[in-house]
Amino acid sequence: MEEEIEKQPLDEVMLAMDVVDTMRHQEMLVERELHAEDRDRKMMERLREIYASQGIDVPDHVLEEGVAALKEERFLYKPPSRSIGAGLARLYIGRGKWGKRLGAAALALSLLWGGFHMVMVAPAERRLAKQAKALNAEIRGAEDRIDSLEQDVARLQAALPSKPSGIPKSLAETFAAQRKIGEQALAGARELTVSARNLVLKPDIKGKDYKTEGPSAQNRLKEKEELIAAAADQVKRTEGALATILALGHLPAQLAAQRDAAIAVAKVDSARKRTREEYDSGMAALRAGDLDGATAAAESLKAMREALEREYEIRVVSRPKEYSGVWRVPEANPKPFQGSSFRGP
Repeated sequence: MEEEIEKQPLDEVMLAMDVVDTMRHQEMLVERELHAEDRDRKMMERLREIYASQGIDVPDHVLEEGVAALKEERFLYKPPSRSIGAGLARLYIGRGKWGKRLGAAALALSLLWGGFHMVMVAPAERRLAKQAKALNAEIRGAEDRIDSLEQDVARLQAALPSKPSGIPKSLAETFAAQRKIGEQALAGARELTVSARNLVLKPDIKGKDYKTEGPSAQNRLKEKEELIAAAADQVKRTEGALATILALGHLPAQLAAQRDAAIAVAKVDSARKRTREEYDSGMAALRAGDLDGATAAAESLKAMREALEREYEIRVVSRPKEYSGVWRVPEANPKPFQGSSFRGP
């Protein structure tokens, strides 16, 4: 049928399409005629009347072709079924309308996002980066302090004497007690330093990870700092014990020398007694491991000696025409003394 239509003249095809269109516009006619037994004949008669009234001569084969085309819905437009391809095609056809809207919406969203990023996101990122940088610096500082503590432990271990060389026998027990204190404190410092070192923290936290990694790292850093502080206290205790041990070697002689020098210049028994008491106080402080007390006693003995070595000469003049003072008139201001009845020597 399609081949026959293609071979027909164009004016007949157009006329057949007009016939079909006329029948569609005459809905009542079509409904009525389609239900009659001789509907095809009656439809053709009706179509002849319609075209005749319009002065148009339509051949019967064209009318027959139009009726057949109506039945076959040959010239009826059927919209394509909904599919992805058809939807994409419609979108492409309407790109001129929705493209502008989409571009404007994209521009608005980009401006909103840029403003939000500038006002909210960027400052927050800089703040997190700054906090991460500070935390990394604290971690590195903690590691540096551990290095320093390890060096102090090694130094004190080498400096702590094993024998009371140059120390009076009367202070041997004091030496042993101070050495034990130093060894125990040194062992504690070493153990705490190792524990702090084993609490691993890497100073490589990024700003973007600070919210997730920062709190746990801070907690571990706090624990690490507590271990470091405890180790530092033990190091100080060891240094105190070592200082006392070293003082046991030179302070007794220093106390004795200051005592003897003060007694040598003392003229009265009370001064000598006070000197001996200060010496005994210093030695008692040494035996108790009180380095500050022994040092203070040595300084007190020195001050007593210096005071006893001072000499005073007091002369009081009390004779006729002898004055115990000197009258001086300043050259820059002699007026207050003019007319005075006082006459100096």
